[in-house]
Amino acid sequence: MVAAFRRYRCALPDADDLATVTYREARVFFDAGQLEEAAVRFGEVARRFPESDVGHFAANLHLDALNEIGERHEAREDACVSVIASSLRPYHRAYCSSADDAAANAGLCELIHPLGCDVVRHRAEQVGRSGDHARAAEMYHGLAGRTPACSRRDEILLNLAIHAQAADLVGRAIAALEALVEEHPESEHVPDAHRRLGEAYHAIAIYERAAEHYEAFVRRSPRAEGAADALANAVFFRLGLGDEDAAIAAARFFEQRLSRAHPERASQVAFSIGTIHEARDDHRAVVAHYRRWLGRHAEAASPARVVEAHVAIGRAQRRMGETQRAGLAFARAIESYERLGPAVAALPEAERAREIREAREAVAEAAFGNADVLYERFRDTPLPRYRRGRVEAWVERAFRPWLEEQLANLARAEAAFERVAEYDDPRWTIASAARVGEMYARFADAFGDAPVPPAIARDPDLYAEYVDELERQRRRFSEPAVDRYALCLGIATRLRFFDERSQRCEHELNRLDPSEYPLSAELRSDVRATSAPSAPAPVQRE
Repeated sequence: MVAAFRRYRCALPDADDLATVTYREARVFFDAGQLEEAAVRFGEVARRFPESDVGHFAANLHLDALNEIGERHEAREDACVSVIASSLRPYHRAYCSSADDAAANAGLCELIHPLGCDVVRHRAEQVGRSGDHARAAEMYHGLAGRTPACSRRDEILLNLAIHAQAADLVGRAIAALEALVEEHPESEHVPDAHRRLGEAYHAIAIYERAAEHYEAFVRRSPRAEGAADALANAVFFRLGLGDEDAAIAAARFFEQRLSRAHPERASQVAFSIGTIHEARDDHRAVVAHYRRWLGRHAEAASPARVVEAHVAIGRAQRRMGETQRAGLAFARAIESYERLGPAVAALPEAERAREIREAREAVAEAAFGNADVLYERFRDTPLPRYRRGRVEAWVERAFRPWLEEQLANLARAEAAFERVAEYDDPRWTIASAARVGEMYARFADAFGDAPVPPAIARDPDLYAEYVDELERQRRRFSEPAVDRYALCLGIATRLRFFDERSQRCEHELNRLDPSEYPLSAELRSDVRATSAPSAPAPVQRE
């Protein structure tokens, strides 16, 4: 039959029914699956015989055949798309230019506009694959603005955003994603749009909007890849913004929906909520939170967070005056730290070093807290008052026992503070040295500021004896105080770590021995007091 069609067309090239014969030959090839041959003949009929009864059918089938070839053979797709692109405008002009033609050839005319969208989209995909994301974004932007709208506009907006983000066109990406979310709320791409909006706002530090979109992404797709990181970011942003209720709600959602699949991330998120209770000085809530956290998350958590949780409990209990319980919490922190080695042995070197550093900072605070309990015992034991009788009797019965007890308290506390330095944390090492200096200085001040009982003041001999003893004891402790404060300042200088405690050491040294330890500000000249600044030199011109 194909041979008969071919002979007929060769013998009668100007026959009135040539369009119909060629169309039928094309249908034979089309039905037989020989699409290349069919496409050639359908295209010939559509271009040469637009007035024939089969012209618009041929044009429609020509486009169908080309589309099918491209889908079946990826290597030919670009060539087929090019032929389709070159055919759309002539077909529109031949079959759809007037309202009557468009109505008569509705099947074809309704196909031309979507195919035009697909052609541009295909070319945009090619440009994007080549790495020219800015141009690809521009092409998708044109598609998104077409009237009437292209089909699958949600996909077009998403692709526009993807290429705009790749080209650092953040504003255009955000606009496209916001349009997708607002105009196509039921689209399957909305969760991804929320995720990308979160990332975009995150990149430009608009953290509230980033948190909103990260949360929306996770609510729509809690099992999607990246959901755990997105919601964790939302929690941290809410905390940073002071939106405590939203942070707690997001953390609760994480624990309910994501903790089983992401136990370590869940432990980080839940741990962070403790900062809310700490900022509120709600010590009982702090204790309850971290105890609950240890019960639920300690096994999956990083070792450093476990140490920090015990320290947070101890710190809160100390502030509530529960000294004994605080000591137990600090002891658990130290025990956890001592088991740190095997727990971090398998971690990469950088992560292992970070874990050890953070745990060391926490356990140093625990050791300081334990030592500080001994300091408070020393601080809260007052110098006994002399009331009446001989000074010698008062010294033997009241002063000497007090002194021996305080010396023992000081020795125990000093030994405990010295153990803090073993953890090699600048902050708490300096704090410990400052505290030991303070204890010696308190001793010295207690003797220097001791009141003179009236009975002693009226007796010159007793007065001289009393004052001499007080001065001797004052010097006995002021010299070690100076040594300890100097050690504190030396550590701060060596470690280049200065805080309010190192400043206290500096001021105390100046108070105890101003000639030897002037304040650092006194060693600097005040350049502002010299003279008014001179006028700038004139610009030299050639």
